[in-house]
Amino acid sequence: MNNYIKKASNLSKRTPFILFFIVAAGSLASLIFIGLTEGPQKLGLSSWIDRSAVIGFFCLIITSFASLCRSLQMMIRPEKRIVSYLGNGSPTYSIKKIMDVKFKKLYIIGQNLLTITSSSEFHDRLKKRFEKAKTDNDLHVYLIGATYDGMKVIGSECAQDFQETLKNIKFLYDQIPEASKRLSVCFHPSAISLSAIVRDPQERSRGLAIFTVKWAKDNNPDDRLQCVVEKAEHPDLFGKIAGHLRAMTEGYSMKLSDISSEIEKDIKLKKIVASKGIEEILTYFINREDLT
Repeated sequence: MNNYIKKASNLSKRTPFILFFIVAAGSLASLIFIGLTEGPQKLGLSSWIDRSAVIGFFCLIITSFASLCRSLQMMIRPEKRIVSYLGNGSPTYSIKKIMDVKFKKLYIIGQNLLTITSSSEFHDRLKKRFEKAKTDNDLHVYLIGATYDGMKVIGSECAQDFQETLKNIKFLYDQIPEASKRLSVCFHPSAISLSAIVRDPQERSRGLAIFTVKWAKDNNPDDRLQCVVEKAEHPDLFGKIAGHLRAMTEGYSMKLSDISSEIEKDIKLKKIVASKGIEEILTYFINREDLT
């Protein structure tokens, strides 16, 4: 009963706004009706300039009305609504669109980072962006994976995938000279619970977060639920995702050299099988503590 009383009280507070929307909708409908029935000649619109001005005016009214409708919807139903889709089937939020020519900061968080580091499109976009912005000191990409010990808890096959990830990262450093300065790779326990891509978190107009809802044992990245939060639309929800990024690159985060040492130890103890050519790559990263 109390819930119904509360809803009624909230609705009464919104009554003036609802009436305003009704009046605005009626006015818009009247203007459109007059424009369609009276005709441009009766309205004194003799030139194409006058007619273009009226068309622009109508477009402005329609745009404003759409914005008012969204505001009304938020007042009646204040719950946040976000975009979602399955797998990689959204052209709007593809890697190509996310990694455009303007991005400054890009954070990619995943359990073992195998999917993203295996993507040829990711390699190509990264290379092109780094090459075109050699003098841009603000440009930086962060790859954040889960810790090796954390992945071993999920399953031995997950830990095994780390070897392939290291091969892919080594390939990135070899193929893209700027990567040693603009690409940071670290590993943090928090990355085991959420996979996400966050672009330009400091910019309101370009801030974008795409996160994946999945079970730990889900091994099909092409059919996962993807959720999208744009900072301009939901700054509070965006902050819940992007607000932890700095902590994941500092504090308890581990470097490539740390993860490589742990994998090398397990290989020597025969806890995991060494993949072809991994020993050389492990030695490379262990000796490159400057890579952060």
